[in-house]
Amino acid sequence: MANLRLFVRAGALATVMLILIGAGSCPLNFEAKLFDKIFTKFQSEIEAELGFTIHVLYPALGDTDVIVPDSPGGYPDTAPKLECSSWCVLAMLDLQPRAHFAHPVILMVYDLRANRITSLPTEWWPFNETTGERYFHTVKERRKTLVCRPGYDCFGFFPPDDPRWSVDYSLARPPSPAGFAIPNLTVPVWAVIVNGYDDEDDSFDEDTDGMYQVLRGLGVEDHSICYLTDQRSIPGRDSIARRELVEDALKYVTLMTGGGDGGADPRAIRERGEAVCGEPPDGRVIVPSEAKDVLLFYSSHGSFDPGTEVTKVLCNHFKDTGLGYITDADFLSWLSPVKAKRMTVVIEACHSEGFLDELAPGLTHENVTIFVSSAKDKSSYADVDPDDDKNPGDAGSETIWGFIEAFGTSSADALCETGGPCDDQDVCTKTGGCVDCADDGQISFEEAVCYAQLNDASPGVHESKTFFKQPNAPTGTYLGAETLHPTTLEVAHGPQSERTTTSAGGDTLSLIKRNRFNNIELRVKNTGDTTLGVATVRLHIEQEDETEIKDWDHAPTLILPRLAGDDVANLSIRLREDGDLANEELVTLKAGIDSPQSPEADNQAAQIKTGAAQAVTRFGSGSTGGCRSVGGG
Repeated sequence: MANLRLFVRAGALATVMLILIGAGSCPLNFEAKLFDKIFTKFQSEIEAELGFTIHVLYPALGDTDVIVPDSPGGYPDTAPKLECSSWCVLAMLDLQPRAHFAHPVILMVYDLRANRITSLPTEWWPFNETTGERYFHTVKERRKTLVCRPGYDCFGFFPPDDPRWSVDYSLARPPSPAGFAIPNLTVPVWAVIVNGYDDEDDSFDEDTDGMYQVLRGLGVEDHSICYLTDQRSIPGRDSIARRELVEDALKYVTLMTGGGDGGADPRAIRERGEAVCGEPPDGRVIVPSEAKDVLLFYSSHGSFDPGTEVTKVLCNHFKDTGLGYITDADFLSWLSPVKAKRMTVVIEACHSEGFLDELAPGLTHENVTIFVSSAKDKSSYADVDPDDDKNPGDAGSETIWGFIEAFGTSSADALCETGGPCDDQDVCTKTGGCVDCADDGQISFEEAVCYAQLNDASPGVHESKTFFKQPNAPTGTYLGAETLHPTTLEVAHGPQSERTTTSAGGDTLSLIKRNRFNNIELRVKNTGDTTLGVATVRLHIEQEDETEIKDWDHAPTLILPRLAGDDVANLSIRLREDGDLANEELVTLKAGIDSPQSPEADNQAAQIKTGAAQAVTRFGSGSTGGCRSVGGG
């Protein structure tokens, strides 16, 4: 029946479009006219510096369909809705296409017969109350429903369908921190990491995976990291992300830190917690004990209701039969009984300052540190790479990725100038002022926040916020289960492509195939005799006479955890060259490995290596046809 409905809709839409644009015309003509119509009608709402995109649903809506914003918690029955009187096209004008949701959009229904647009300004993608369908709710859906016209880079707001760079690596020995050699375990660090929205093309999984790798590098055992995500291929994943499972994980952490059982059956809490977080190894038992550090790290879409002053973060609401979101009050309730010498909350979500406003005064732990990606009236952003970006290789969300990357970056250590005590609401600004400026080979909360803020490409757009209360901070590595010691690193091989030739001078010359995939080989080594916790590996291409840094030049920064003395990490980097290089152009491949334990400045010759490369003749140029290819991408 559903297929018949779609068939009838498609036929009706085709008939109406033929009437509107002429029987011999390409649908692109219709799209271009619709683009112009929407742009003209809503030009005053468009802010040029943020850009805009227009998305259109095919086939058409029918006269029984009712469109509302897909708001967490449901859309009020009394609020305005969009309805179709005949056959209509559903469209969405996105006024901040680089931002996560919630952010300003305009939903509209275009009545094809009446040639009339009705619109609804909101902050969420559309939901069909009649059919239960949601539209434009993932990056992939928004990319494939774009309409455009020549001269406007619609596709420039989205990551490519197939990433330009991808990195795989293997270690000579698995990255396994030193285990607890006692039958019963006491756990110094607990972490709950949640990717709250299953959209593999967005930046949430990069955020959570990066944080997981950092914790493993700092010596935190896998059984004390509760990693919830719906993306099954991610290393360290324990379970899917649902509201009730996040609650189970935090109740488990409460029990394991000696915070009580909340009036429930401790055995049941332990069983549910181990089902969510994973069981301890070798049949050992975790003995409840106050933790040195407890971390909640959450990345997803979020919202703030100024009327109720309630902040929400999505927890796969489109898959959940329950609430599908978590409020600021929920987090406060679940975190308050946890026993920890220091509580840290990091949230990547739009409007996330609302969580800080609830948690900062509500958490009564002696030491509390909080970092959120945006102000209450602002949206957070996925990766943004303007020409002046200080960190074009950042891989996750624009604000929070810097917090993650800092743990493997030597320049984050003692980054800020001393300036006296920090303001509780502003740990670090661009003028400095961090409390912790110790050049000690380890990264503190303050240093990680400072690095993130200084490397944020658009700080005024989202306005990240911090809270710092640490009168009696616990000793030892921040978020780490062990102490880190200095070591030395080197790029042992590469960077070079798997296809090479010998230059006239006898040097190895890599061959970069134009309009093709290239495999770049790189090998890094810990040449010291102490274990490396966290390092960052960066790789990029430098073109001759290059005057600006382009996003594609840089591979995503790799977080490399846990490399024992004399261990080697073998990296295979895949580069898709899309014709940016001229035939026979000479370029430079540049790779570097960095860590607070081994600053690049101390051993630069070994840690930063370059290799010559040449672009070779293309093996064919594929050109795409069709009506929807005009915008590029």
